Amino acid sequence: MCSHMLQQPLESDPFASPIAAAVTTVAERSFYATVDQCDVDESGSQAPEWLVATVDFDNGLVAGSLVCSLPSTLAQTLFDAFTGRDPASPLPRPDQLTDLVGEFSNMVCGDWLSRHVDDRVFHLRPPAVVRAASPANGVSSRQWLKLNEQPLAVDWHLSMIPATAGEGA
Repeated sequence: MCSHMLQQPLESDPFASPIAAAVTTVAERSFYATVDQCDVDESGSQAPEWLVATVDFDNGLVAGSLVCSLPSTLAQTLFDAFTGRDPASPLPRPDQLTDLVGEFSNMVCGDWLSRHVDDRVFHLRPPAVVRAASPANGVSSRQWLKLNEQPLAVDWHLSMIPATAGEGA
């Protein structure tokens, strides 16, 4: 169950805490959304369609990815909040929702990296967004959150980039 509104980053998991803080910052400031922390996916398996956005990044020493998976209904809610779309207006096109989810993921990734990884500049690749029947899988770490009472899975992976021959010589 959702335990509480996130006012401060969670302290239990050193990786989850920065992720939750980044999602909270982006969701509250740019999408006027409330964020709840959840222990497990409570309703994610019930969503008929997910938008899964992957942002790959590196800084020469560390590489990785951040993946935000959210139901299409949440994407619609975030789109309306971000753009100020009137509920009486026609629904946005699928490509507009895809762009919005990519931008949301890009913003979360940028916030997370700029505040919580190191002082080096990261290169973020453009988000790759796909529609899927379920959230992404196969990424090394996951945190479930709820935005406006709808599920959001955030997955991330970090790895060291091996030094190439001749470096440091």
